[in-house]
Amino acid sequence: MADQSRAQQILSVTQRVLKSLLGTRRDWVPNGLFVAGRPTVRVPSIGVVIAIGSIMVGWWAFAGATGLDDDSRQTFDARPALFAGSISVMAMMWSHILSTRLRSLEVLFGGLDRMYRWHRWSGALAVASVFLHTQIVDDVKGIPGASRSIAKAAEELAGTAETFLYILVIASVIRWVPYRWWRHTHKLMFPVYVISCAHFYTASKPFGNGDIWGRYYSTAMIVGILAGAHRLIWRDMIKRGRSYRVSSISRGSRYLDIALTPTGTPIRHTSGQFAFLKFADKGLTEPHPFTIASGPSSSDLRFAMRTDGDWTGRLTQQIAIGDTVTVEGGFGRSHPLPRRADHPVLWVAGGVGITPFLSALDELNTQPRTPAPHLFYAVSSIDEAIGLTELDAAHRSGVIELHLHVSQDGSRLTADDITSAFGPRELSGAHVVMCGPSGLLRAMSRAARGCGASTIHIEEFDIRSGIAPDLTREVDDIINEVATQVKERRSRVSSTQ
Repeated sequence: MADQSRAQQILSVTQRVLKSLLGTRRDWVPNGLFVAGRPTVRVPSIGVVIAIGSIMVGWWAFAGATGLDDDSRQTFDARPALFAGSISVMAMMWSHILSTRLRSLEVLFGGLDRMYRWHRWSGALAVASVFLHTQIVDDVKGIPGASRSIAKAAEELAGTAETFLYILVIASVIRWVPYRWWRHTHKLMFPVYVISCAHFYTASKPFGNGDIWGRYYSTAMIVGILAGAHRLIWRDMIKRGRSYRVSSISRGSRYLDIALTPTGTPIRHTSGQFAFLKFADKGLTEPHPFTIASGPSSSDLRFAMRTDGDWTGRLTQQIAIGDTVTVEGGFGRSHPLPRRADHPVLWVAGGVGITPFLSALDELNTQPRTPAPHLFYAVSSIDEAIGLTELDAAHRSGVIELHLHVSQDGSRLTADDITSAFGPRELSGAHVVMCGPSGLLRAMSRAARGCGASTIHIEEFDIRSGIAPDLTREVDDIINEVATQVKERRSRVSSTQ
């Protein structure tokens, strides 16, 4: 009987683990597939063009490259194999450059959210090209970059680094590994890149390291190494951001609204930007991005965040007035207000997606616009409406046109609400900004395009994009359960002694 009970318990635990690992169908849909608006040639495209051009130009560096087949000992065209290797080195260089969060790069790539998106694509390209390179490379005839013994050692080390690269990529794509652990393992990409550079430099190539192409790739590798060191040493270890303290806390049904007061020099930001927050005293040291809800003229910062996540859930339980917070920012280029005051403005917000528009009220209250921006704000219940008092006041004074939709009261925001407010071409040339759940934004984007909107600004910030369910809470439950059992066991042992 005891064995049967034990077997049932094991079966129950196994089923629970499998259910957690499989998650739901939505968990297996890659993030970032939805991009609103239509492609337009604008300044942020320059960064992508530069990155792709710097990678593809290397095709001509390997013109006429040949190798010797190990089986037949006949020469073959080695250009694809060598070019694939150069792609991996250059793609990893750009991946490290884009991880630095340099504001000058935001201008070229259109914001930090897009920089991280291209950071992930660069990493994916590097992995694919590494695999292709190792599958087709052979004994290459060319100019040695170092002695045969050094080149051989670097090649063997690169083979080990390749295995680590695949493991790290799988850990990045499959979100089973909790974020706070993953962000540390992700830093191991840097030594993998350094090893790849050493292999590329010492291997035989059609050109010498002192030639024009050799200097080109050497410079690129040095830039990539400096970028990685800048991120790991300067950004993560030395420059930790500005110090603030928690001055007010407001807890909603599913959100946390906090205000921070600087203890020194405050950060500078514009409407619609976000910042990274770290609560070291609470054990919440991993930086998380949140949109700033306060206006640029205020030295204090305000943040509103959903409390459904693991990190925000723990923060809600632990945060207290006077807590020290490290803030890094502001980042982002999703401006709620256009430069030209006569452009029509449409805002769509869902839940905590209202934060960038609350920040813009600071500018509108001092410099109202005609026509006033139309704000469509969708929430599940009235208790979840953040900043409703401020929004109502702005609506009554004519600063904005507020359209509040509360699903619980039967007023769900739909595409018909947009099309009924605007005619077929009324949004032509309009400044359209949206922030909220992807499903809502997808429907509202179609409606806005139907009314003539050509470009829709959406900031989808996701540091770790991937598939599979996030098992952070499950892992925490297991750790807490094990810790409780260990504590009870120690208590029993001490009591018997």
